Amino acid sequence: MALAYYREHGYRLIQQNYTIPGGEIDLIMTDEKSLVFVEVKVMDYLDDMYDYITPAKRKALERTIETYLRTSPSSLIQRLDVVFIHQGKIVEVFEDVTSM
Repeated sequence: MALAYYREHGYRLIQQNYTIPGGEIDLIMTDEKSLVFVEVKVMDYLDDMYDYITPAKRKALERTIETYLRTSPSSLIQRLDVVFIHQGKIVEVFEDVTSM
């Protein structure tokens, strides 16, 4: 669902399920100007949505992104998005979660 959402918004898939020890990025997408790292979370309860990006989770995501960029440098604007899915539907897309 998240992949289809980004494709509908003009992004193309670079990589899916990029994994390193201790971290994973679900989708890496791009358009002409941005490189977007997408964390996808299927939620049982919507109340958990705002507590999902803990300091430990943020650190793991940042470490995974840094590792990816060491092997695939990019001059594009980079951001981290989080897509929340509940009961088979996208309920929220947080773009650039650096402020979460």
